[in-house]
Amino acid sequence: VAVPALPHSSQHWRIPKPSYTGPIRNSYGVNKGGCLWTNGKPGRAVYLMPCIENDPNQTWEPHYYTANSHEYVWFSNPKSGLVLDVNQYSRESGTALVVWYPNGQNNQSFGNISCVNSSGEPHWNQDC
Repeated sequence: VAVPALPHSSQHWRIPKPSYTGPIRNSYGVNKGGCLWTNGKPGRAVYLMPCIENDPNQTWEPHYYTANSHEYVWFSNPKSGLVLDVNQYSRESGTALVVWYPNGQNNQSFGNISCVNSSGEPHWNQDC
């Protein structure tokens, strides 16, 4: 997944609640309803694919934490044990999101998760 980080683009994602696993689902724009998918191979990009119920390649476990009064989350795929990772620590718009071995670096953590929808599901987006 490589999209520009612009307000009101496709940067709204429904993520699993704490202590649950499930899909990371796009919830805004032309790609609404697609889920992040991995082939489980280190260094390979994740893709936005049609959601398939209980697909282990679309199942993610969120790991929530707080640092410096901000909420963050990192995501692991239980099937592969790999985590979402911003490729090569890049901060450039359009950088690919890949899966990689957990290393605790900032490029494996995502912020702005304080939004909650009417069903109580946390959202990950930049407009909270």
